[in-house]
Amino acid sequence: MYPTLIEYLDHWATQSPNDVWLREPHGENLTEWTWSQVQAEVGAIAAWQESFLGGPEINVGLLSRNRAHWFMADLGTIAAGNVTIPMFITLPRDTAEYVMSFTEMKLLFVGETENWEAVKTVLPEGIVLVTLPGVTLDEPHLRWDDLIAAHAGQRPSYECQPSDLVSIVFTSGTTGVPKGVMQTHASNEIPVNRFQESFATPPRGRYFSYLPLAHIAERQIVEYASLINGGVVYFNENMMTLLRDLPACRPHIMFCLLYTSDAADE
Repeated sequence: MYPTLIEYLDHWATQSPNDVWLREPHGENLTEWTWSQVQAEVGAIAAWQESFLGGPEINVGLLSRNRAHWFMADLGTIAAGNVTIPMFITLPRDTAEYVMSFTEMKLLFVGETENWEAVKTVLPEGIVLVTLPGVTLDEPHLRWDDLIAAHAGQRPSYECQPSDLVSIVFTSGTTGVPKGVMQTHASNEIPVNRFQESFATPPRGRYFSYLPLAHIAERQIVEYASLINGGVVYFNENMMTLLRDLPACRPHIMFCLLYTSDAADE
């Protein structure tokens, strides 16, 4: 066991550098990233954050559908000692404004999202936008690929600690405005390890990612569990391709929510 999430990434990139960690379908095509490729992009984006934002402990937003670069933006932020603020791609305008304002968000990674037309109208003054690969915006922004190219081969000087705040995860806000839950390296590792013990997760197993990564359960059960366990993650392209993607993955682990109605209980 390693004390921080970043040390797990470094472990697998050293032990199994050419093994695939992430698989992302695009129509009939499939893009794959090995552990060493992910480590290189995470290191580069973390080095850029450190030089551009200063820090540590800068709050960084992440607004995108599930994809490989969601993981990379998250881990790059954490590696720089900063704090990921995941945002649901369905957040209404007022909720998005509250989360960005409350956290004093300085940087926002933007991927494919359903609510950009609403979110862009309430962006905090001075926030820096970075688009994930394949995404374009009309608003002034930096491009992920440009930042990676400019900082290729670099790593941040920051050294992560188990007690570091790595993320603030906002609840749905059913009892008022959303509540931010503070997460550290340690608080993410503990439930993952307990889950693996309880459900006998196979070593180097296959994980299927389709529920929002902004939800802490999907993030722990898929992103962090695969990172700790050295598994392979297959991303669902969208709900219309679920029946194509699920058998292509043949997952050992996936997270789902089951609801029952009163009528069904009867």
